[in-house]
Amino acid sequence: MGAEAIDSISLNFNPASLRLLEAILALVMFGVALDLRLSAFKRVLQAPLAPLIGLVAQFVVLPAATFGLTMLLRGEPFHLHPSIALGMILVAACPGGNISNFITHLAKGNTAVSVSMTAISTALAVIFTPLNISFWGHLNPDTNAILTRVALDPVGVGCVIAWGCGSRHVAPVGRCAQAPRDAGASRGRAHPRPARANTEGPTTSRRVDRRRRHRH
Repeated sequence: MGAEAIDSISLNFNPASLRLLEAILALVMFGVALDLRLSAFKRVLQAPLAPLIGLVAQFVVLPAATFGLTMLLRGEPFHLHPSIALGMILVAACPGGNISNFITHLAKGNTAVSVSMTAISTALAVIFTPLNISFWGHLNPDTNAILTRVALDPVGVGCVIAWGCGSRHVAPVGRCAQAPRDAGASRGRAHPRPARANTEGPTTSRRVDRRRRHRH
């Protein structure tokens, strides 16, 4: 397939695949939320430096680095297609998702910080995602021609993203990820993990009693 044929590709979402995705996200987020506590989010509010650094990296550093990569790949021997370059910038400008929360949980990281960053970045993406696409896309001469041809309006793109979050294809996936996360957090608060039994204390006491009886 030639590079020019990329623009003619059309993606069709299969309803069965979307339902499977919803079920997988539900199980993943329920498992992650079982270990979440409200006190962890209070600590995030008390020390907001970590999520702030993450948001700056998400909406500033990552799009800038991706733009630099697309500029490096313009020339020999790669000749990066403008549509691919714009797609790379688009992906870099998007917020993090629920899988990042799961990976953070597996890596024994601060899951509360990851969940907070996902929530905040998703809300800010309505503004920053179209702005990043417009800003970095216009700096690249190849992608600038595409943006000019489609007349990209950052405000209009933001409205489309906001509308898409409530569409019948996107909203069920979001609700399916949010509901298990809330259920898991509630389950974790209502039934916390039991503390490990201290078997050394009673055993030591029994040994002392036996020694006393032996002496008498």
